[in-house]
Amino acid sequence: MNILLNTTAAKPPYGAAKRALEIGADKVIAELKASGLSGRGGAGFPAGVKWETVRNAPATPKYLIINAEESEPGTFKDRQVLSENPHAVIEGAVIGALTTGCTQGYIYIRPDYRKPASAFRKALEEARSAGCLGENACGSGRAFDIEIVHGGGAYICGEETALINSMMGLRGEPNTKPPFPAIAGFLEKPTLLSNVETFGYVPWIIAHGGEAYAALGVNGGKGMRLFSVSGDVAKPGNYELPVGTTARKLLEAAGGVKGTLKAFIPGGASSSPLPPDMLDTPMDFKPLAAAGTMLGSGAFIAITEKHSMREIARNVMGFFEDESCGKCSPCRIGCVRINEMLAHKGPARTELMLELSEAVMQGSLCGLGMAAPNIVKGGLKYWAQDFGR
Repeated sequence: MNILLNTTAAKPPYGAAKRALEIGADKVIAELKASGLSGRGGAGFPAGVKWETVRNAPATPKYLIINAEESEPGTFKDRQVLSENPHAVIEGAVIGALTTGCTQGYIYIRPDYRKPASAFRKALEEARSAGCLGENACGSGRAFDIEIVHGGGAYICGEETALINSMMGLRGEPNTKPPFPAIAGFLEKPTLLSNVETFGYVPWIIAHGGEAYAALGVNGGKGMRLFSVSGDVAKPGNYELPVGTTARKLLEAAGGVKGTLKAFIPGGASSSPLPPDMLDTPMDFKPLAAAGTMLGSGAFIAITEKHSMREIARNVMGFFEDESCGKCSPCRIGCVRINEMLAHKGPARTELMLELSEAVMQGSLCGLGMAAPNIVKGGLKYWAQDFGR
């Protein structure tokens, strides 16, 4: 079943937005909670709780931001949604704004996403012409519009507070939390900030009901989600499958492995790799956490025996070394030192590398440093021989 990967998606006027106005904000939030929809950018925070927090925040004005700073290595789903089904995202944002009281929206998009930005701009014009955006959005009597903002292509600006700082003309660095953006975000006002995919699923949920969406999941999961599959597979690409689909089924959907599977990374480069005997793990937050890794952005990377996990770890840690914003010393210094150890040929100083990885993960301010050494920890746990141990 394709909801977001649907090239025949309806154009304005937005029926789900009209329905949201009919049933009222309380019912919309209740449907979101029943759906089990969670953030698709990596954190997995419950969407209904976030919307409720923004709605109940007393300060005004309130802002809405669509996070399209898709920088996690292995993730390429949002650009396809923005290119092929931008109205789902816009309608989801309109529903979010009318439900929570946001009066101005933005999409923060990578500078190299020229085709997605062009498609989204065209869809915005169509929505305005149909009266779905503007002074009387969807006939609500309330104003809401969306403006495109281009980021600088920094990985760290996928983190919500760094993104907001970038939008305000500040350095793209994360802030300590609390306060969370839902209370004090853009311009220190309540801000509803979610990923492209998260907003995109909202219209289907409002049109068909939260319980109907939740029932689409399998193995205890709720709903559908997009998986970006890459690496040593026959058919790399985006696949829309039920939450809880096993890693094995996901590989089968992508045409299988080209070679002998050595490892798979379930949630992008910042998640810990797992061995082939864990392929029956459901692709959902809790099962993967129990397996010692995370779902993250849903970027699945298959790795065959022809690769060294040490070299893969060097590649990943080199990326995080370059992308660290430098604000906190555990991440700024730790990523460099770990990479230096990985570059040293010969017996690995395993205990020191693990100790430093833990220090980086526990002492870093944001998710970059907290997750960067996962590739090293997972690599040493299952493929210590590749590291020269």
